[in-house]
Amino acid sequence: KYYIKLGHLQHATTKRFTRSGEVKEWYCSGGDKQLVNDTVDLFKTVVQGVKPISYHGDSCVITTTPTKRPYIDTIHSQLGVAVGGNAYAAKSSDEIGRIAAVMMMKNEWDSSLEKTDFRFKMKEKTSN
Repeated sequence: KYYIKLGHLQHATTKRFTRSGEVKEWYCSGGDKQLVNDTVDLFKTVVQGVKPISYHGDSCVITTTPTKRPYIDTIHSQLGVAVGGNAYAAKSSDEIGRIAAVMMMKNEWDSSLEKTDFRFKMKEKTSN
């Protein structure tokens, strides 16, 4: 028995949420069934000869950053962030979480990647 996790690019859907209630409704909905079927059809076209016995989809959201990289940073000694997967982080979530946990628990950057590449950037205030 094998399990394969499939995802889609953020441009595969046009849904954009602006209110927290919309996000809650989306998570409770189980996701876009047509998008799940389309993704499985694409998989079967690309990987011919493999016939899935079963599959299921679920809902998730994509958070984006201007840098197109996740933010993994310490805001202050008791607050850290690991956000903004930009539609690429599901496959990396375990490592992102591990880096963030070490960062907060030991005050260390435990990665060969440059910490500055993942620095949190505040949105500048606009004056009225």
